[in-house]
Amino acid sequence: VLVLVSAMLSGAQPSLCKMKKIRVAGPVIYSLSFARWFVEALFEREAQRYPDVLANEVALYASLQGYSLDKFALCLGILFTFGLVSRVIALVGLMFTHRGQQK
Repeated sequence: VLVLVSAMLSGAQPSLCKMKKIRVAGPVIYSLSFARWFVEALFEREAQRYPDVLANEVALYASLQGYSLDKFALCLGILFTFGLVSRVIALVGLMFTHRGQQK
């Protein structure tokens, strides 16, 4: 269920621009989605493959979707952080659940 919800909040549809219109929880919700950062990093790398002739179209699509074309390192850093935090939570959960059964 978490993966499905996260995929829906990736910014592909609805776009990040549409989700920013939800004032209170919109930016917080999609910023906590690992799929949002993955899709933005993927979009940036794919956009670099297009020739300079299409630079205007790529920039237009990026602005319509709310993506940036210069935050690849940030996206990878956030993905790494999400992975590290989830593993720490899993380790803590394994260490402190069913303590009587552990040897």
